[in-house]
Amino acid sequence: MQNKTIGFSLIEVLIAVVVLAVGVIAIGSLQTHVTKGTTFAEQQAEALNIAHQKLDELRNYNSLAGYQSISSSSSVVSVPGRNITFKLTWAVTDSADATFPYKTIDIRVTWTDQSNITHEVRLTSIIGEFDPTKVI
Repeated sequence: MQNKTIGFSLIEVLIAVVVLAVGVIAIGSLQTHVTKGTTFAEQQAEALNIAHQKLDELRNYNSLAGYQSISSSSSVVSVPGRNITFKLTWAVTDSADATFPYKTIDIRVTWTDQSNITHEVRLTSIIGEFDPTKVI
């Protein structure tokens, strides 16, 4: 007579459970990293949006006096619905070119994430001197 065993031995079941547990832990760890990456990407996109809004505001002058009044400053921006505060700083440098005067605008948006790491988005552009009241 032949003794045939049907089913799995205890050691086979334990090995399968360990392999399954390692896989579940790896997927959980991956999910945590993906969530942190998504949160950072959202914060970075919001910071860039804040920088673009400030640049558009600085470009939207309606007189030559408005252009000449563009100067360096800073502010704090809170986004509704998010638990984060952004610090917005812009530095304005006048060009030395008398023929084609312009201002260089350097905008920086900084924030600190939940891990207490400070991040920064920087946007640099120029605004040429133009008197919008003298448009032909």
